[in-house]
Amino acid sequence: MDIEGTDAGETDKALSSKTVKQKDSVESVIKQISGIAISESHATPSTNTTNNSQPESSAPDIDKKIRALKKKIRLAEAQVQGDPEKLRLEALEKMKKIDGWLKELKLLEDKRAPAA
Repeated sequence: MDIEGTDAGETDKALSSKTVKQKDSVESVIKQISGIAISESHATPSTNTTNNSQPESSAPDIDKKIRALKKKIRLAEAQVQGDPEKLRLEALEKMKKIDGWLKELKLLEDKRAPAA
């Protein structure tokens, strides 16, 4: 019986030590979070300077984007084929996206035409 009492006491000490460490850890995180400052300004990279500084290297990028858009459109159109009334909500959203992708594709092809 004496051995069981000793083991229980040691277990309690180990548990309380673990609890204290966890509590200290939580308090440390709370202090760090309260010290975080959030700013209102939004950092947006300027895309115009990037595009103007490398006009010659953008032709392969445009071609790559055109190929990617064509693939996206092709795959999306394959998914939405069938009776429009039976389409799921996701497929209907895809149809809306296809229109935007087609417009973007037209713009990219027009941009590529003068460069080629």
